Amino acid sequence: MKARGGIIIGLVVGLFIMTASASFAAETKFQIQAPDTINNILNRTVGQRVTLKLQCGEEMSGTVTKVGEWVVHLSELSGREFYDVAIRLDQISAVIVRVREK
Repeated sequence: MKARGGIIIGLVVGLFIMTASASFAAETKFQIQAPDTINNILNRTVGQRVTLKLQCGEEMSGTVTKVGEWVVHLSELSGREFYDVAIRLDQISAVIVRVREK
């Protein structure tokens, strides 16, 4: 009887993991819509890691925490884990998002 309960729990956990994996894969899909702006794209990536290519040529990588009208807040910066940054939206040339694994 206990073995059946363990098998059922295992199946439920496995189903949960498969569902979570599928929803994570769906979240990383990257699409551009006709009226998109840098602000719109960043709002869709809140909670995800991105790399922002700035007009000065520098790149900043981190987790999008919040997007305001004029700035984006990145936390957990690559190479600067103890720092956060606010970047002016008009200084961003490109948003680089990882969408697939090898």
